[in-house]
Amino acid sequence: MKSIKNLLIVGFNARPIALSARRAGFNVKVVDFWGDVDLLSVIPDAFIVSKERQEQTEKVPIADLLAESVLEVLGESEIKTDALIIGSGLDDRADLWEKLNKQVPVLGCEPNSISKIRNRKLLEDACEDLKINYPRTYSVSEWTELSKLAERLKYPVVVRLPFGAGGQFIGLARNISQLKQVYNSLKKKNPEPFFYLQEFIQGRDVSTTMLSNKREYRVLSCNEQLLSVGSDDIFPFKYSGNLIPLKTTSSAVDGLVEVSKSISARFGLLGIFGIDFVLKDDEPWLMEINPRFPGTFELLEKVIRINLMKHHVAACQGKDLPTVPEITNIGMKKIIFARNDVQVGDLSGIKGIFDVPSPNTFVREGEPICSIQVIGKNRHELNKKVEKITRTVISYCNALISRLD
Repeated sequence: MKSIKNLLIVGFNARPIALSARRAGFNVKVVDFWGDVDLLSVIPDAFIVSKERQEQTEKVPIADLLAESVLEVLGESEIKTDALIIGSGLDDRADLWEKLNKQVPVLGCEPNSISKIRNRKLLEDACEDLKINYPRTYSVSEWTELSKLAERLKYPVVVRLPFGAGGQFIGLARNISQLKQVYNSLKKKNPEPFFYLQEFIQGRDVSTTMLSNKREYRVLSCNEQLLSVGSDDIFPFKYSGNLIPLKTTSSAVDGLVEVSKSISARFGLLGIFGIDFVLKDDEPWLMEINPRFPGTFELLEKVIRINLMKHHVAACQGKDLPTVPEITNIGMKKIIFARNDVQVGDLSGIKGIFDVPSPNTFVREGEPICSIQVIGKNRHELNKKVEKITRTVISYCNALISRLD
């Protein structure tokens, strides 16, 4: 079996994956969008898309910029890259996965699998065949059709674009007026007049973190998702963190494990990836499969104290899966988003924060300032830690800031 030593990591936020790979002993090159301090302090020669291709970031889709940057790094590298690991930012672009895979082997889910799981009709058919709960979903292109189907489904309804990650471009309409607002907003972001309309499943937002070698599919953890659903915002599904492990009934956990394994096997998924659910009356409803390292990855490593990158590489080479220790602590991750435009001070001395921007970075409203990750024994303790760190971060932002999530 070919030895893998030199990895190229690409992602909208490649930092967690890249640093895990470095700790596992791999030689690492990185293509990252943001270029945060805690990435560059370890891998100073990382290719930072927002810096190197700044003039293109408002005109060219981020996925294309990331892929173009990978090709540039590959072309300039004097050392042969053994494998490419893809993080967030290319979830919906199986064509780019295929393009990159022709240049260097992608270590993880295959482009064909990406294409299938991002096809809502194929995913819905698979769920029906496997008797997995999945929200009724319709493909629509015109307002008249959308409004009629929404009335048939009964409000509230979900409208989403065929692309996007982290809860972006997913709207919640509680009435026809909000439906029109969501439709008009999404139409501006979608070059093709094409949407998915889904019934809204009310429940707890949860996820599973998976590891597969295609012979075995293992649930590494069940997690609570921290989203903004419940507010009056028509786009309330922005991913803002996790709590590991999920606190729920044993029957709910059993259901999540069973469904996660069966749907992963159906599509032949490989390596580490994540699956999003809603728990309704302890029954899992499948929402989405994320065919790459999920946002829980780094926090899970901290909770179980195991380097998961080496197990991802081993699994993708067909090796046996590891035994994961029982989770005895609790981990919480919280992303701090700017509620208006801010200029950030020097955050480097604040403990417990990650994805740290450079001093004097300008952060636009709605963009992440940084993330917090803490470990403890109970949720109350973690909430207090997160609140304290959040207040400290706020104090380092200029007077333009008034309120943060």
